[in-house]
Amino acid sequence: MDILNILDKLDQVEILFEPIYSADEHSIVAYEVIGRIVDKDSAINIEAFTYKEEEPEDIRAEVEQLVVRKAIELALHEIESIDLYISCNPNLLMMDFGESYFSLLKELIPENQLQHITLVMNEHLFKGDIKHLHHVVKYIKTYGVKVALANIGEHSQLESILMLEPSVLNINVSQLNYNKWGNQNHVFTTLRTLAFKMGASLMVSGIDTIYQLQHGWKNGARYYKGAYLERPSKSFIPRDTLKPRFRDECKQFIATEKKLIKHKLEEIKLLEKNIISSVEQIGPTGSQVEKVMKLAKQLQEYAFRLYICDGEGFQTTP
Repeated sequence: MDILNILDKLDQVEILFEPIYSADEHSIVAYEVIGRIVDKDSAINIEAFTYKEEEPEDIRAEVEQLVVRKAIELALHEIESIDLYISCNPNLLMMDFGESYFSLLKELIPENQLQHITLVMNEHLFKGDIKHLHHVVKYIKTYGVKVALANIGEHSQLESILMLEPSVLNINVSQLNYNKWGNQNHVFTTLRTLAFKMGASLMVSGIDTIYQLQHGWKNGARYYKGAYLERPSKSFIPRDTLKPRFRDECKQFIATEKKLIKHKLEEIKLLEKNIISSVEQIGPTGSQVEKVMKLAKQLQEYAFRLYICDGEGFQTTP
């Protein structure tokens, strides 16, 4: 669908709300806004359109703010009890240094309820000076508005994340398959540590399977969303819809982790027993290289390097 068709169908923009679940309460704590235009058998995602740099900025900003207006008008009766995550293209926000976007929020929402709004940004797609964006975001946050950074990963800039001080770091796992998760553990570990030090929460989105849910839970994520939990819809649903199921699945995750820990402890004890037995049997010293070599051969199933040090930690054998 080209831009002229999109402009012609702005009155047909649909607003969907995707539930965001909390691991603390096992219930819905927020909704992420999705804007789309349905044309015959296809659907145009408004957020994806707002990042099409070949289209005029002013038109993209107008379409983005139209989605914001429609979403807030639909959600206004719920805004006191639940948070709303709204997409915000930082490049469009900086066209007038956030004035039109933030004025729209203040027009639609009472100032004492702005703390229920979270702006969702893709910081790695921002083309300008991150310091300028930081100033605008900092001003908006003084009114209670929060910021979430979406699609955090290896492409993200640590300096930008630290400067924007988001409340939520969002990792999308929809493109990771089960076999690749092990290779991505360092990314999850780094982001979990970063979020903890910043006082931010970790969100896992794009959850399509229970394995992805378990992976997010294991890595300390606080918020979750995806088709496995609940698909986006045009209306709000009861907050505790999935509470029994979500809680039961978390109990299963805990039981699985306990079994793994128990198995690891048993293996560690067995390893310790075998090593101590070999050391006591051979009794190597720093002056008896032959015994050290004999011990090394006996322990080659467990070790790739073996040597003896003195009390200060200096190596005394080859």
